[in-house]
Formats: sequence, structure tokens, C-alpha cells
Amino acid sequence: MGAAVLNVAAAQWSVRSAYPAGPTVLRIQGDLDAEVAPALQTCLEGGLERAADVLVDLSDVSLIDCVCLGVLLRAHHRARSLGLLLALAAPSPSVQRTLAATRVDRALHITCEVAPAVVALRRHALEHMWPERLCRRTRDVKAPGPAPF
Repeated sequence: MGAAVLNVAAAQWSVRSAYPAGPTVLRIQGDLDAEVAPALQTCLEGGLERAADVLVDLSDVSLIDCVCLGVLLRAHHRARSLGLLLALAAPSPSVQRTLAATRVDRALHITCEVAPAVVALRRHALEHMWPERLCRRTRDVKAPGPAPF
């Protein structure tokens, strides 16, 4: 399993993936605010670039602002356009309130626990979309024009 840790301002990041067909898991500790939004976007794009579903573990995040919510929503739309899934896992109570108040919880896939979400995303990749993803990834690389991010 590969792992990387990225320290950015008040947030600590860990990105890992155990299997080629498995999801990229982005574990975040700290606050998600405008200061860390560019790093969040980079991490999410990296997961999508490898044609993998992305799971964002929010269990250790105490605050998320509107800038980072926008980053998550754009990544969600990008993932859907690639036939991938972006899901949030285990948001803290304060993050859950923010997601509900902004109605972002209606747009994004949100699960209560990390481990079952990883299993579900791995199953999704293996059973439904893995061969098609390889073809889409090849087409996306060759397609002209700017990325939506």
C-alpha cells in the first residue's frame, strides 16, 4: 500500500490506495478552509486522474467552509463525468451540520463509516466500471480542451 502525507497549514493529509482498482482514500485532519482549498483540489484531482473512485475521510475534520465545499462539489461533478464516484465518509457532527445547512449532503455520497465505504467503492470499481474506466482514461488524456477544474 502506498501512502503519502501532506502537511498544509492547519490540516494534515494522508492519501493512500491499496489496490489498483481500489479507491483513493484521502484522510484529512484539521480544518478545511480557504487556505487549504488548493491542496484539497490537487489531492482530489490526483485521485481522479488515476481513474479511481475517491473517498474523503472527514472523521477528524472539525470545520469545513464554503470554499472547500465548492472544491468537493466540483470534484464530484468531475468524477461523475468520468464515470467515477466521490464519497465523503464519517463527517464529524459539526461538519454534518454544515453539509446539511448548505444542502451539500443532498448532492454528495456520504457514509457514516470509512471501512464499509472503501469496500463498497472497491466493489463498485471491480464489478461495474473498471474496464470502462481504462477506456475513458485513455480518451480523457487525448481529449483537447481545458479540464473543468
